[in-house]
Amino acid sequence: MKRSNKKGSIIIFLSIVLSAVILVQTILFSGVSLRYREIEARRTMQLQSEYILSKYNEKLLKNYGLYGLERTISDFSVFEKTNRFSKDAVLSCVSNEKLSEEHLEKMISEYMTLRYPTIMLTDIGSRIAGAIIEVKSNAIYQNGGKKSFYWMSQLKTLMGDPENWMWAIEGIESLVDVIDFNDKLDEFYEFIDNFKMVVERSATLRFQNPNGSEQKLNVFNPASFTQLLEVLTSTIQGSDNPALNHLYVNAYAGNYFDSRLESIHIDGKSIPETNPYGTPYTEINSTNQSDIEYLLTGANSTSAANFQAASLIFLVRAILNLSSFFLDDVKLYKAQGVAEILCLTVALLSAGTVVIDPVSAQYVILLVWAMAVSFRDVDHLKSGKSVSILHHSKVEDGALGRALSTDYRDYITFFLLFVSDDKILTRMLKIFERINGGDITVAIRLELKDQDHAYFLEDGYDLYK
Repeated sequence: MKRSNKKGSIIIFLSIVLSAVILVQTILFSGVSLRYREIEARRTMQLQSEYILSKYNEKLLKNYGLYGLERTISDFSVFEKTNRFSKDAVLSCVSNEKLSEEHLEKMISEYMTLRYPTIMLTDIGSRIAGAIIEVKSNAIYQNGGKKSFYWMSQLKTLMGDPENWMWAIEGIESLVDVIDFNDKLDEFYEFIDNFKMVVERSATLRFQNPNGSEQKLNVFNPASFTQLLEVLTSTIQGSDNPALNHLYVNAYAGNYFDSRLESIHIDGKSIPETNPYGTPYTEINSTNQSDIEYLLTGANSTSAANFQAASLIFLVRAILNLSSFFLDDVKLYKAQGVAEILCLTVALLSAGTVVIDPVSAQYVILLVWAMAVSFRDVDHLKSGKSVSILHHSKVEDGALGRALSTDYRDYITFFLLFVSDDKILTRMLKIFERINGGDITVAIRLELKDQDHAYFLEDGYDLYK
């Protein structure tokens, strides 16, 4: 009887232990199975999300550097091929984040960091190249051989170290004091004073490199400016600079969006207007959209936006032309002659009863000339031609005039500097939505349901081309 009780106790003990072991093993197997399903869900959902995000709008990326989905894609073929744990699993995808003004500003900042210097240097280089072409076509340059311009290399050598030839400037100053042409050399004296100031300030200008070492800035040595630019670039990129972001938004708006112009005139040739990549806007947009005018004015009507932009250009051109005419001795002399004839004609026709002040008439004539030239300037700019920023007898013609030439897009970009970033970004977003055919999705949310479990995955774009 005692032996039977002992066996029963052992069986009960083993049953209790085995029950605990089986329970633990069951829990472990369930955990492993659940963990395996989570890993598989993560893997297949990640593959599916990458496939969906790869279906970005190629037009937006190619022409504007912007990643975005045209719509939430319902093609789950990747999930169906990679699903290895359940045939009853159901996957769905919804838009998790739409393109916003904040997102767009971040994109432009990242996109323009490397492109902004290139765009600015290209624009400056094209103007300098036009001036060089003008100089080479000059008769003085063509008549002089290479030996005639040997002095240019010598001047470059001297400019590298101005302290070595400062004595020459002082000697010239002494010579002028001896000659003294009845105080007619005041401008030359001013030049000498300015030169002395530049040399003195150049010797005291120093800046610190990123490595902590100091660098002297020699305004006569182009290499110093290159080093200074590198320091400024690293400094600006290392911090959140609102002013720089504003320039980025302005340059992006001024260079990547369509205008009312379908073609521009360069050296007498008409070529399609293109973006910085050389793609004509007529290929990007099937019809002319006047997007840059909309960014400036916010007018929903194309004709209204074009009219407001042209009006702004006319006002600026009128101010510039009138100011340059007042400072142009040649035009003042011509206006004076016309005014005298006009005043004399009016006096003769009125038998002396109407007398007009020639000085007042002179300024009225200059005003009429400035307005007339301004209208022509606007017509030239609207047709894709360039105009000199100043219609001055000493500036308009020659190499300087070519270097100071402006086109239609220059003025719009200048006006955009005075429009807040918030307004520009909001208008950009509307243009992108028009191109995309609706809202632009930049992040998605996947949901996988299987039996009593649900898995979620959020993914989106964080880098820009």
